[in-house]
Amino acid sequence: MIRIAVVSSKKFAEEIKKFENEVPTSRVTYYTYDNPLESLAIVKKIRECDVIMFAGPLPYFLSKACTKARNLPSVFIPSDEYTLTHTLLYLLLNRKEGLKGLSIDIHNEHHLHQVAEEMNMDVSDWHVLDSKETITENQVTIDPNAVLEFHQNLWESGKTTYAVTNIDYVRDRLQKMGIPSTAIIVPGKAIIDTFQQAIMCGKLSISKNMEFSVGIISVTLSGAELTTEGEQAVLAEQMLTYLARNLESPIQKKSPGQFIVYGTIGSMELFLYSERLQKLLNHFSEVQQLVIHIGCGAGMTAKEAEENAQTALFYARRKSLEHGVFFMTAEKKIIGPLNELVKTFQVKTEDTETLKVAGKTHLSVATVTKLQEFAKLRHDEGFTTVQLSEYLEIGRRSAERLMKKITEEGYALQIGEEQPYSKGRPRSVYRMNLN
Repeated sequence: MIRIAVVSSKKFAEEIKKFENEVPTSRVTYYTYDNPLESLAIVKKIRECDVIMFAGPLPYFLSKACTKARNLPSVFIPSDEYTLTHTLLYLLLNRKEGLKGLSIDIHNEHHLHQVAEEMNMDVSDWHVLDSKETITENQVTIDPNAVLEFHQNLWESGKTTYAVTNIDYVRDRLQKMGIPSTAIIVPGKAIIDTFQQAIMCGKLSISKNMEFSVGIISVTLSGAELTTEGEQAVLAEQMLTYLARNLESPIQKKSPGQFIVYGTIGSMELFLYSERLQKLLNHFSEVQQLVIHIGCGAGMTAKEAEENAQTALFYARRKSLEHGVFFMTAEKKIIGPLNELVKTFQVKTEDTETLKVAGKTHLSVATVTKLQEFAKLRHDEGFTTVQLSEYLEIGRRSAERLMKKITEEGYALQIGEEQPYSKGRPRSVYRMNLN
């Protein structure tokens, strides 16, 4: 039974309830608000749920940082071409004036133009407020009251005769003012589809959190091993034990400078991405002059997870006198460094194309997947061996030999030259094609 917490306006919650019987494998609890700005406070109070389902993009993005911090998967009922078409057809059939004189606020204006073009609609007298720039993955700057004023001002000035809004709060306030209006009409299929998406996310989360995970933490003092009697060793043990206790991840000391943490994928993610760990890393380096290397591994058994953690620790220790945090998944994918710009690569793969490239170039699978990830980050732009060496953290000559290999096998092409700012010979500019 998947426990779904629905965060919605009171009125829309009643609509959502009509489709609960379509998802019998779930238990649904409703948390309602008057103003979507209240959604963040609501999410902070939600307990005992596997996934959160939001009534729309605004409450979803308002609460995204909180759901991520709490490691709670979340989905939202979309406001897209499908819901917009449904709303416009409703107005066309039920409003005497049809689609004339509308003011519309929508999450992405592109959807509106796409629908209008497909249905051959005249939108010349419509007034549109696009909230795409104010609702993004990183921040929400939209103010529902500003949206309310947008519709109110247009209606009072006689420029519009009807308002279509993406926010129930705005619809309710407009109707109280006597301004003809409706919220975007969400068809039942969209609600059912989102319920099913929520169930899938909940099941994946539960499965993921049941997987074993092991973290191995190595602490050194300016590159030297810690001693049992050392003050730093005692302090490191105390601080790491406190951190793990707060994250509900048991920790054991293997030696004066090495600790091991056991848990699930969910608890290990909380450990790795917690602000406390980041603050601890900073404190160790700035105050205690200690360096931490962390290798975490996942697996279907504790033994497999610990083996993967040892491999991840190997990559972390290559950072030498800098902190390094790496993670190896059960699929042998290396992710890290997690305390810096994250890079992902494979040390094992069944992908035939990757194996083909590795075989022809005589490079390891790990190196090939690092190159594939680098190419993705470059978005097919040209690059030099200097940029490649910085990404792979290898010497420039090693990067040049690497490029020579893959160029000879036809997986890269020299597309030009770049003159460095300082004196020196021009650098070759390459483009890779490893797919």
